[in-house]
Amino acid sequence: MANSFPDQPKQQPDDKQRVIERVRRKIEEEAARRRAEAREPGGGTVYVHRGLPGFIRAQLRTASRGGSSGYEDAGCKLGETLGSDSLCPINAELHEWAEELDRLDTFIQDDELLAKWLRRTFPRVMDRVPKSRMPQFMAGLRRAHKEGLIGTE
Repeated sequence: MANSFPDQPKQQPDDKQRVIERVRRKIEEEAARRRAEAREPGGGTVYVHRGLPGFIRAQLRTASRGGSSGYEDAGCKLGETLGSDSLCPINAELHEWAEELDRLDTFIQDDELLAKWLRRTFPRVMDRVPKSRMPQFMAGLRRAHKEGLIGTE
């Protein structure tokens, strides 16, 4: 095949190997970066629930309109249903999700870690909780925890 760009030197086989090696390294670095991001600071895998269950959506809609139940009730409702099959993230087996809920005990009182966990685990749910209402939502989750409502069914 003729070189279609006469001003550029013809690429040698060694050059191709270097390019291939450089691309392979970049792919490996990206894969390592993604694996590192998929780990929690405590060493656990990040499980992500990509959906927005209808009952949580309804609770959040009511809360956003100033209805009888606010963001604390929505957080409590999420907590009550964390152990159900419907809220088990698609990238987790049921026993892994049960272990993750047990791990929740270790940081449920830490606002920063709990908020981070909620945003990473339930991104679509948390998109509907205004930043100013996050303390109320977490209080509801803590209420469900305190009442022993969080767990696997």
